Amino acid sequence: MARIGIIGAGLVGQATGKGLARFGHQVVFADINPQVIETLRADGYNAVLPEDLPQEKTDVSMLCVWTPTIDRAVDLGSLHTACSVLAGAMNSTSGYHLVVIRSTVPPGTIHNLLTPCMEDASRRTVGRDFGVCHNPEFLREASALEDYVRPWVVVLGTDDGRSHDILSSIVKPIADQSGASLIETDIRTAEMLKYTSN
Repeated sequence: MARIGIIGAGLVGQATGKGLARFGHQVVFADINPQVIETLRADGYNAVLPEDLPQEKTDVSMLCVWTPTIDRAVDLGSLHTACSVLAGAMNSTSGYHLVVIRSTVPPGTIHNLLTPCMEDASRRTVGRDFGVCHNPEFLREASALEDYVRPWVVVLGTDDGRSHDILSSIVKPIADQSGASLIETDIRTAEMLKYTSN
């Protein structure tokens, strides 16, 4: 089982992390809101501030940062910052780390903006030293956790074999137990599938 850091413990982050915990993964939540951390801890979950996440020695980081639409444009500021901070932390560690973008982003965002940001901040090369992939969320607000553990579709967007194998080992059992459609594709297509479904 993987040790997974959930970055951004809002609706998507909590549904993702709590769902993964049900499947036996070791989950630690990271959020900038101390009240969210206190609530998660009171419920028995491991939760920390983002600056304390490197001490948790996770293998996989799932970014579930909100990307609101403002004036008909997607605001990527918080997600970009989270990627930069995460990559900076990776710079002080060794070993391969998988970064999974769960947030909704316009097609091309991961290749053109987020991956270069993480390569610069970590001084590492994607595909060789760390992996990046897209596993977009399809969750309803009123039933987010139930939708995560019993999905109707799971999209797995990867561009290299190692990232694919790691992410598949995490999400495929969730898709299999609910009979969900598993769509395995490249990152840009995964971005498009999610973006056009909104």
